[in-house]
Amino acid sequence: MGASGGDYMPLGFDHGYVTALRSWGDPAAADPVLLLHGLLGHSGMLEGLGRALAERASVTCFAYDRRGTGTCLEGRGDSPGLDRTVEDVIQAARTVGRGRPIHLFGWCGSFGFAAHAAARAPELFSTFTLLAPFFAWCDGPIPVAAMKKFVARAEGKPTDELIDGPDFWPFLVDEPRRAALARDERILRKITPRLPSLFLEAAIAGAELAPQIKAPKTVMIAKGDQIIDSTKSRPVAEGLFGAENVIDVAGPHAAWHASGPEIADTFARTALRR
Repeated sequence: MGASGGDYMPLGFDHGYVTALRSWGDPAAADPVLLLHGLLGHSGMLEGLGRALAERASVTCFAYDRRGTGTCLEGRGDSPGLDRTVEDVIQAARTVGRGRPIHLFGWCGSFGFAAHAAARAPELFSTFTLLAPFFAWCDGPIPVAAMKKFVARAEGKPTDELIDGPDFWPFLVDEPRRAALARDERILRKITPRLPSLFLEAAIAGAELAPQIKAPKTVMIAKGDQIIDSTKSRPVAEGLFGAENVIDVAGPHAAWHASGPEIADTFARTALRR
């Protein structure tokens, strides 16, 4: 299963939905890791991180395209709702774990889904790691100002109508990656109002579920993040979320591919205690 690193294979969910699953590293490794991508992204954007974790932390990394993203054409840019999205995380964890507890990573907005899954099925997860989670944006514990603005702008329009989401593009596009991202057809440029609403709902409820997460919790904050102020996100991570480890890593919000080696070494040292 993807021992060569990053090959797609089908991953079936309930109700007959099939998405794409990527893997990096040896499938027989003792420590499977599941990476969750963010709002507009797809599993391919996690390749640099997946490769670094597999090579430097000796784990097997997996990432799948959330419904309606990446290679998935059915329901593109839309949301199936919170419960089904969380159940997809749990089903993916069972698939890649093969009876073993896994390490769960939530990047940016996916932290809400990760928190729900870890609280709902604690037996599946041995550690819980958040990368630049958006509960730490702006001033409050769950500010998400851009999402609220987008949802408000979309009010009164049909919920199935695809709307351009320029408010979110600054979060994905920094100058070094602008050209590459512009060519990436798997990134969502059109979304329904339901999608940001789902992420907002998951974030608010996910933070409230944090105390129920039994797995050791680590939060990694990007020192060069143009979105998240680490002076505000650190107390949120330590207080609201109760993270045992809150760690600064290099790189802007959208450049975890470049920060992969540092994240992998930090993960091995803190979560895996190697």
